[in-house]
Amino acid sequence: MSKRTIFRIVTLLLLVVMAALIAGIVFLRLYAIQPCDGADRSWRATDPSELNPFGWSSIIRRAKLDYIISPIDGTHRRLVFQRAYRPNDNDVDLVFMPSGVADVLIVYRYNWHMGGWYCKVRVFTEA
Repeated sequence: MSKRTIFRIVTLLLLVVMAALIAGIVFLRLYAIQPCDGADRSWRATDPSELNPFGWSSIIRRAKLDYIISPIDGTHRRLVFQRAYRPNDNDVDLVFMPSGVADVLIVYRYNWHMGGWYCKVRVFTEA
């Protein structure tokens, strides 16, 4: 096998890997969890109960990946999980804090009966 043939094979493999990476990022952007309006009354929990996050690790990972790929504010920060709340019988609110930001929370709402995401919202806290 000549050096030229090896170079062509390596180049082709690199192109395939790059195309797969770009296709994966585009796929994740297209299926990102949509942001919604935090002023909407449906985000207000009437009597929230705090949940034990045990068993929610895959859902928490999905929210963190979503925020890296498609953040609300365009900063691409890492999310740090804070707590999980159950605002009503069907939903779970996962509360995250972006790394390096003290006055903002990111809340992801997940319907655990249907196994689907509603949306994500940025909530400003009092510093």
